[in-house]
Amino acid sequence: MGDLLRSTVGYDDEYLLTYRTEPVEIVVNSVYELDDLGMFETYEASTNHIGQVLFGHRWTPSRDKLTLDQLEQIEDVEELLAELEHRDRAEYQQRFTATVHARFEQLRTDEPQRYPEHLTVTVRFADEDASYPISNDDLTDGWGSDLGSLLYQHARETTPLPGTDTAPDWMAGQRHADTVLAAGHWPHLRIPTLAHYGVPTNTRKD
Repeated sequence: MGDLLRSTVGYDDEYLLTYRTEPVEIVVNSVYELDDLGMFETYEASTNHIGQVLFGHRWTPSRDKLTLDQLEQIEDVEELLAELEHRDRAEYQQRFTATVHARFEQLRTDEPQRYPEHLTVTVRFADEDASYPISNDDLTDGWGSDLGSLLYQHARETTPLPGTDTAPDWMAGQRHADTVLAAGHWPHLRIPTLAHYGVPTNTRKD
């Protein structure tokens, strides 16, 4: 069957897109993506900062010096941050999908013969679909030259980070989480009941 198809339409994979009837599917795990970008470290940084403000020298990562009441207090903080993380992840998925579609439409405009009107692209987030097997082999990577890989890599590089309107700075020379925090985008500042804790004085921008 493969030989027959190649003899009919040629060997160029991009040319095959002209005859494709199924959508090009990009499979992403947003938890993996945000973890790789270091975003979960920003929520931990907020927890540590608030813990230090509340409990001073009694605050340690192990929390072994806190009373039960204090443990409950910091757990309430973590619950609010966890809810924010879920909202941030949902927003990141929406932004990622929008970035993919915008880039695809740009490619279609630039090369309409290569990307015909009937060709569509979909984005599936494996971490949100319990019926879909989460395996690294199922996820789209950015190493290929196929359309799905190219769109995935573009979205990964240009989708704004949670809590910001800016894309990852791949040339900053530091972790993305550090860049986000240095710019003042601490997660707890977006939670009304936690915003009054401010940020560490040595991270404030002049």
